[in-house]
Amino acid sequence: MIFCIDFLKMDDCKLCKDHNNGELIRLRNGYFVHKLCVNNLESKKSSLTNDLSSLKSKQTEGFLKKLNHFFRGEYLSQELINTEIKILEKKLASLNIVLQQIYDFYWERPPDWVERGYQTILKYNWTCHNCRRPLQRSVVPIHIHHIIPSAKPEGNHKLDNLILLCEICHSKMPGHHLVKENRKRRLKQTKGRRKSQPSRNILGRYLSWE
Repeated sequence: MIFCIDFLKMDDCKLCKDHNNGELIRLRNGYFVHKLCVNNLESKKSSLTNDLSSLKSKQTEGFLKKLNHFFRGEYLSQELINTEIKILEKKLASLNIVLQQIYDFYWERPPDWVERGYQTILKYNWTCHNCRRPLQRSVVPIHIHHIIPSAKPEGNHKLDNLILLCEICHSKMPGHHLVKENRKRRLKQTKGRRKSQPSRNILGRYLSWE
């Protein structure tokens, strides 16, 4: 099943095309989706991911031999498994596109924020966009910065609106006084202690929301 969003009307949920299905979530682009519909998509994504993982585990030669022996010569075709994997991967990719279109315009922190942060890190090759500091093994925390601030109605969480910054550069950005204060407080608390672990070990913690 291929999912798609038809952004033509604004009065109903863009997923089920209805307005009587529970709580509606208003997106930054003016459209609405039901919370229940989003939860259902997340459940389908989880189910597809589990099925895909299970099928991939069956690709191993040892597992196929055990199945072949168990069913007394009934062979589970490797080609059949590969075909099923491709089908599931296509479904999962389509589902991820729909969820990404929704989460792009969430007012609050999107559920896939860590994933978006990691994609941004890879895009900038673990290097601060401003000072060019290498961050993969740095003790300076990693921050993800919105070019158009998330506090503004026109802001969004699209990858082209996100850049990778070190905490030092992020604290110097206009309107980011909270980041600066948090950095001062953290440095004061850790003063004299052993240096923190490299950024690669604290990825989720320092994907800043500001």
